[in-house]
Amino acid sequence: MDETVLNDEKVITPRTVLAIKRAHDAGHKIIFCTGSSLTQQLPRIQNIDVDYIATSNGGHIYDIKNAKTIFQTVMPKDVVKKCLDTLKPICAEVFVHVGRESYHLTRVDEPNYEGVTQIIPCARGNEDEVEKVIYKFCEQNDLWVVNEGRSSIRSGSVYCWDVVCKTVDKGKGVKRFYDILKIDRKDTVAIGDGRNDILMFEQVAYKVAMGNALVKVNDLADIVVADNNHDGVAEYLESIS
Repeated sequence: MDETVLNDEKVITPRTVLAIKRAHDAGHKIIFCTGSSLTQQLPRIQNIDVDYIATSNGGHIYDIKNAKTIFQTVMPKDVVKKCLDTLKPICAEVFVHVGRESYHLTRVDEPNYEGVTQIIPCARGNEDEVEKVIYKFCEQNDLWVVNEGRSSIRSGSVYCWDVVCKTVDKGKGVKRFYDILKIDRKDTVAIGDGRNDILMFEQVAYKVAMGNALVKVNDLADIVVADNNHDGVAEYLESIS
């Protein structure tokens, strides 16, 4: 969602909302996939014709119309505790996703280690040190970094890593919808911009890169549309509906 359907102001423009509605009315199933939590994104999509959203990089799938979780992959409680004990002392900020919620651990004295789908450690000024610790921890505990990059989470620029179970990525999240919606891979399209969209591209028949996408994402795409500040998603959806 970020840097794809959302512009830099974290807004879905009226043009894109209308394009989604028309594509939905034409019979297309529109699913949002994001590395963010449901709590962060749900207010932005409440009045949009979307039936499902895959959050935490595919680790949590939510049925919007029926207001229920239909799938999630959670980290073992002992691994979560060990990870947070390791990362909190060296990170500027640490966030965790628990089901639909997102918690800022620098503001939580006693974090809940149950039901965690994603951990997001953030560094400012000591990125290389933190990255080494994260990758070593992931290698030893059956986790992996599905995405990393600069992000303005609070004040200023921080470097963040999306840490999930090795069985989780956006591609696997999208693939689960083949069964949920009874659709065939040949009828699927993905629109994306970032590193965590690459595995999603591998699971669909047609790939659309945003104008602001990483070079590697562009190289994999069948078509490149306008960037997220110029309604790239709407541009593509208007062409098919």
